[in-house]
Amino acid sequence: MQLSNISKSQAYWWCQLLGWGAFMVYELVNYVGLGFFSFENALFLIFAALIGMLSTHAYRTAMVYWRVLEMSFIRMALLALLAVFVLSTVLFMALFVLTGAIKGQLNWAELSPITYSCRSSTGRVTCSSGY
Repeated sequence: MQLSNISKSQAYWWCQLLGWGAFMVYELVNYVGLGFFSFENALFLIFAALIGMLSTHAYRTAMVYWRVLEMSFIRMALLALLAVFVLSTVLFMALFVLTGAIKGQLNWAELSPITYSCRSSTGRVTCSSGY
């Protein structure tokens, strides 16, 4: 497939797939490296990527509708900053609710900061998380 034959729509979806795919690979490497890998975590990452793809697609649709790229730079920058907070909150809350639906109840303690402690013993690093 030559790049000159790819439509804008195809390029957009390829970028979405490659970007969220890279996110999944990055997170899987972290899970494996820290010893937190499980089927449940892998499934969670798939849902995170799907929700992320849908939310960024909705963001793109809103940008086109409100003609954000035609605005002044300062206005675009402020809207982009606001979008980062909104999209990250949407992703977090969607995954929070999804986790609650899977486990049968919402764990409100998950909304508090998580701390990780790692220690090295005989050359092997072990990590644990706590609230």
